[in-house]
Amino acid sequence: MRASGVYEDDDDMTKLKQDVLDMREDSKSKRTRKRENEQDRQDELELAGEKACSEAEERVSKRMALGVAPTVSKRDASRDPTDMLLVFETKRHDDDHAYRMQRLKFEQDEQEIRRAEQRQMSMLLEKLIDKLGN
Repeated sequence: MRASGVYEDDDDMTKLKQDVLDMREDSKSKRTRKRENEQDRQDELELAGEKACSEAEERVSKRMALGVAPTVSKRDASRDPTDMLLVFETKRHDDDHAYRMQRLKFEQDEQEIRRAEQRQMSMLLEKLIDKLGN
């Protein structure tokens, strides 16, 4: 029955459907693989970070146990550039954090206002629909 082309069209449709299914499956497996790779990468970064933190804690505890204190030579400790940088960075971090918290509070308040307006508009719309329906 190839002369009429009926079976041939059915075969083509079946092949096309199968191709579409295969492409969907490939795409899904690629996404899954990508997510798994990203998760593995995140896990490795977390482990490296935890390892670095624990090593730093060990070094600090050893230093404290040995009583080795960083000695400041004849220079005044308040003039030490490292201490000044530390104070500056701490202040910058605190200021940055305070700004982010204020911004978060502002955005939450704005979102609350938008939600209240949305509720009010939906109530007005329902009343209008009820009036038009009656």
